[in-house]
Amino acid sequence: MRSLKVTIVKVTIVMLLSAVVSGMLRDEITETGTEGNIAVITCPYGQGYESYTKYFSVVSGMQHEEITETGTEGSIAVITCPYGVEYESYTKYFCKGLYKDCETLIKTNGKDSWTHKDRISMDDNIEQKKLMVTISDLRMEDAGNYGCGIEITGKDPFTLVHLKVNKAPKPPKRTQSKPTQSSPPPATKINENPAPTLSTNKTAVVSGMLRDEITETGTEGNVAVITCPYGQGYESYTKFFCKGIYKVCVTLIKTNGKDSWTHKDRVSLNDNTEQKKLVVTIRDLRMEDAGRYGCGIEITGRDPFTVVHLKVNKGMCCLSFSAYGFYSVFTVEVMKG
Repeated sequence: MRSLKVTIVKVTIVMLLSAVVSGMLRDEITETGTEGNIAVITCPYGQGYESYTKYFSVVSGMQHEEITETGTEGSIAVITCPYGVEYESYTKYFCKGLYKDCETLIKTNGKDSWTHKDRISMDDNIEQKKLMVTISDLRMEDAGNYGCGIEITGKDPFTLVHLKVNKAPKPPKRTQSKPTQSSPPPATKINENPAPTLSTNKTAVVSGMLRDEITETGTEGNVAVITCPYGQGYESYTKFFCKGIYKVCVTLIKTNGKDSWTHKDRVSLNDNTEQKKLVVTIRDLRMEDAGRYGCGIEITGRDPFTVVHLKVNKGMCCLSFSAYGFYSVFTVEVMKG
């Protein structure tokens, strides 16, 4: 019989064979060793897998001891902390600081549901076994050490997160010019919700939105971040995000006040009036999310509108089990010598 032998002095281990169909011949095994000696672990596999690469890894709860994420001031940081197969039902948390001095900022309130607190959102995706955290409207002072953890009896499994925040680039200087015929009507015209009067320049479009069309690409299971800048004078107007295009665009979510986040299902929306941009996040991306969307501003008449093309790439996390690999999960019991 073909087998893979490994010597180890660790406690919880996962054996993965990158193969297809039959794979490992046992789903789970238990080995016992004595402190100071060698534990010998044997994992038999099926015929035809001799040439495949085999992997051996230790799972302590969190898959990474330390990660680094980088974001830009005013944008969104997305932090992903994968964890082991046995921790789906445990409470997870995100904290600021190091280990024992890490102050909890937010906790999960149920598996597969998003929790929101101030500028932080968190989701425990038990299907993909990963904790996902987003920090919106990044500030320079957000840079520092954070942690993803799992609440257990004893020492919590923990991933140390180093967050770096880059300074946002300064916007280009606007060159003023005389209004053109395409400018909105003067403010003196009686209108229930008139569009503000804008002047044409190198960076702005008179319609309100600064871009007619944008394309964003995300990966299945991750977060898509869509940014739609708009022109001076539209800060107080209601903005919306919809699926479709123009008149057949179905509204998914609207702003409920400037500089505040709105959440609905997997979609969140923020109107950053200081930077004059609408920020949209779509969490837990799915292949069927791909398509055309729109960012718009509600005014009397034709709404200023940006067409958004969203592309979704297949994620490695979501491939079928037969194509992704096989596991033999086992526990090593270490007896006192």
